[in-house]
Amino acid sequence: MKKTLLALAAAATGLAFSAAVPALQWGADTRITTSANMGANQGSSQQPRLAAYNGIVHLAWIEYPTACGGGFACGEVMYARSTDNGLTWEAPQRLTTNAITDLYPSITAGAKGVMIAWGNNFDPPGGGLYTILNTNNGAAGSWGTPTLRWAGSGYSRNPEVIADAVGDFHVAWYDSHNSPNVGHIFYMNSCDGGTTWTNVVDLSAYDGDVDNEYPQWALDSNGQLWLQFRSSRNGDPQGGWSPYQQYQMRYRTKTCAGALDPKSVFFMPAQKATPGLPDDFTNAYGLTFAPGINGKLHLGYWSNKLGNNLYYRMGQPATGGWRNPADLSGLGPNSLQVAPGNADIAGPGLAEDAAGRVHATWWVEQLLDEGFKVGYLYYRFSPDGGLNWAPAVPFSDSQTAMTPKSIAHGGRVHVAWADFRPNDTTSEIYYKGAWIYPKGDTTLDGRADLFWRDSSSGLSWWQMNYNTLQNANYFFVGNEWVVKEVGDLNGDGKADLIWRREGGVADGAAYLWTLNGLAPLGFFDLGILPLATWDLAGSGDLNGDGKADIIWRNKLDGTVYIWLMNGGTITAQGAAGAVGTEWVINDVKDMNGDGRADIIFRRTTDGTVYIWLMNGVGIAGSGGPGALDPATWTLIGAGDFNGDLRADLLWRNNTSGDTWIWLMNGTAISSAASIGNPGTTWMPQAIADVTGDGRADIILRQGTTATYLWAMSGFTIAFQGSIANPGGTWQLIAP
Repeated sequence: MKKTLLALAAAATGLAFSAAVPALQWGADTRITTSANMGANQGSSQQPRLAAYNGIVHLAWIEYPTACGGGFACGEVMYARSTDNGLTWEAPQRLTTNAITDLYPSITAGAKGVMIAWGNNFDPPGGGLYTILNTNNGAAGSWGTPTLRWAGSGYSRNPEVIADAVGDFHVAWYDSHNSPNVGHIFYMNSCDGGTTWTNVVDLSAYDGDVDNEYPQWALDSNGQLWLQFRSSRNGDPQGGWSPYQQYQMRYRTKTCAGALDPKSVFFMPAQKATPGLPDDFTNAYGLTFAPGINGKLHLGYWSNKLGNNLYYRMGQPATGGWRNPADLSGLGPNSLQVAPGNADIAGPGLAEDAAGRVHATWWVEQLLDEGFKVGYLYYRFSPDGGLNWAPAVPFSDSQTAMTPKSIAHGGRVHVAWADFRPNDTTSEIYYKGAWIYPKGDTTLDGRADLFWRDSSSGLSWWQMNYNTLQNANYFFVGNEWVVKEVGDLNGDGKADLIWRREGGVADGAAYLWTLNGLAPLGFFDLGILPLATWDLAGSGDLNGDGKADIIWRNKLDGTVYIWLMNGGTITAQGAAGAVGTEWVINDVKDMNGDGRADIIFRRTTDGTVYIWLMNGVGIAGSGGPGALDPATWTLIGAGDFNGDLRADLLWRNNTSGDTWIWLMNGTAISSAASIGNPGTTWMPQAIADVTGDGRADIILRQGTTATYLWAMSGFTIAFQGSIANPGGTWQLIAP
């Protein structure tokens, strides 16, 4: 049968398929600005920015629906929101109706409302700073009036707004009114929800007449505000011109009224955060500044040091400074500088999720479209907070994208960008989101739940935090029904249950419970496949749409048949191939980090392991990492034990009790080691991330008398301890 399996795989590798994003559960590209929902506002859409608070995602951008005097397009501030954390989006709202060009919106959300700040080049002459506020979570009809907050005699540009830990608003921008033709960073804040503001202060007053431009905020996990901006301060001998480097300031104290002393509000002077002179005579521009967990900060910027490449730097400047810069893009010495029209908004999308993984997106300029340099989007992730990075891969099939921005919130990573793909004449705003919740999480707390079944009593599931039971629920379900799979079939990030009737009338009927926390949300009849012929063999997101799919196995001829699912609806189906019945589907997990689940087979005769790398119903590739004697070794299943977004294999020696992990990279073993020996009376029963750190953990049981947790970090048991044991005849069935 091995020859047949290999032949099928060889044929499949010739098929064309799109490279998917290696992430946890990325959804499809979603177009936010469509002709249907924009109406008369339809125009070129650019400069997207994201914010989020309490599960609501907010998106602002500039739209060019009308022409101003002289034939120039007038930019208007637009807004859209998602009240279900990025799953669906409400129709866009137009917030301005000016006969001027609004530019570069910045958006924030917090306890005192949603605020957008932006600038323009014409009102008053030289530009002004505007804000608008919504105190009803961004709901339509609840926006205030655009308010001119600052009208400098020089140019005023690129305001950045942020809400701090208690919701107070802070705005920074750059302006040339103090020193003609030289930008300084200015600042003010409001402690009453934007009604009154402190006086404006010049944060560059002690830095000399050099250009300080394009400020950005970050609120770290300790509630500390940081301000980053580019400056030519050490750019001699060119004085107030490039090369620019990135500088940072740390917030010192909050003042809520009247005049401000900049030295009492910020630690001054600003400290250099990129190498610059005397290390290298280069230009660092296109800044992105993002917070992380444990007080970390992330900095992304383009550098001309060797060609033009995207550089990344992670730091904890409050306590330990910055790590050495890393080249994320790897474009080499011949890469061109980002086009001037895009340069200062060209910073990458950069976000760290709650599990400590850092996600970076950027675009590589390859084409000229309507005067803008556009190209493919690329993505990289770091499994360990920015220390190490997986290879870069395409993020979208589009080759006409630009300026991606991202945030992490509510268990998801959110990315928005501008894209010319619909008609190649105007750009539109697109969105893509990814769940960072583990399989088996029903409550969206980032930790898998445990499911127990007693044939005489029913079903119980436990909300876990490490080895501690947080909450539980119970339902009576007759013993003719068997829980076959746990997976998110409707794309809401919450685990669902797939039942099958295998007792009583034993007709093979399949049924879906969609879950919302510890309660059923919906019930769907999935139909009947004869129990004697078909086995419900697994589930996983095979096509990368963020929804788990169902895998069936024909017991008679070995056919593997797939239902691609959207909740209780089959959206597509087909046979992936056939293998002999000596091959058993052991697990369904993403082995190569492409965002699509793969099928793991094991041959009962000799223990050979073989993997189909899947692309929907089709096989995109295949391979076998090896074999272990099935009389001695049990393949427990697969899970991502080291947090690299690639599932690994867990083995148990039936004779000695020794437990091993194969760390995998696709179909190949990258390394292998024993992780411990609990003794022959203990058996690993489940693989689930119950700690919420992005790494799979191991639940062991000693018959029905005791339950135990190994919290894993690669080959290391980082934490261990007993779990409450239900006793009796309760069996741990999932995830």
